[in-house]
Amino acid sequence: MEKWKKRAVELISGLALSDKKNPGVIPYVPKKTRLCLKEPLYFARVSPEKQGISTATLRCMLAELEAEKRANTHSLLVLSQGGVLCRCAAPGYDGAVPHLAHSMSKTVTGMAIGLLISEGRLSLDRRVADIFSEYPVKDKRLRTLTVRHLLTMQSGVKFNEAGVVTESEWTAAFFNSALAAAPGTVFHYNSMNSYILAVLLKRITGEGLSDYLQPRLFEPLHIERPLWQISPEGVECGGWGLFLTDDSWGKLGMMLSSGASLRANRSFPPPS
Repeated sequence: MEKWKKRAVELISGLALSDKKNPGVIPYVPKKTRLCLKEPLYFARVSPEKQGISTATLRCMLAELEAEKRANTHSLLVLSQGGVLCRCAAPGYDGAVPHLAHSMSKTVTGMAIGLLISEGRLSLDRRVADIFSEYPVKDKRLRTLTVRHLLTMQSGVKFNEAGVVTESEWTAAFFNSALAAAPGTVFHYNSMNSYILAVLLKRITGEGLSDYLQPRLFEPLHIERPLWQISPEGVECGGWGLFLTDDSWGKLGMMLSSGASLRANRSFPPPS
């Protein structure tokens, strides 16, 4: 049994059997670096009918979402042609307050890697083990792992986000993991693939994801400097942990759907 799996079993057993004399203790590393503040709204409101969408249709959608408990909707923003057709939030939530994005964070990590490639500092077929040569690999097949495999969730690595609770050296644990399949052969969703991309970016640029993306993505889109949870190794989690507002995600969605450039000279207009 791999060390992280063994420690996970010990953790669960310790929590189940702990008492005052033998408490179940696990190391804790804070992931947040600062507080999130409410941001001013960016997009102006427009009439749904002017965009060819019925207000009644939007109301029906909201009623169905509210009735569907599995949706667990926190907030919602409907944009069309740069205007807000519908903005709402469940009690206790506010779309203007940066919200944990969970695995949507992977999209922004992917953007960062795309920018790094466009700058000629990385390629999709670059072997990851060559960049992290100081880490021994448990399975020699991991030496064939490429950036493309990480982006497409085809690393084959078994060490996943469940193991980060018991490990503090995530990068070493990733390369020391057993493989479920050879890299590039099987799709297997694993947030640690995105984390390794975050570590890789910092290794190449000397900057974390937040600092690297600030002038290239966040500033051109007038996105306030976001909070991104960090690992015990001091690197953004990559696959999760990004906090953004609804408007910020709206900007990113519009940019991707329109094929807009990420270059600073193609930035969004400032808020009016």
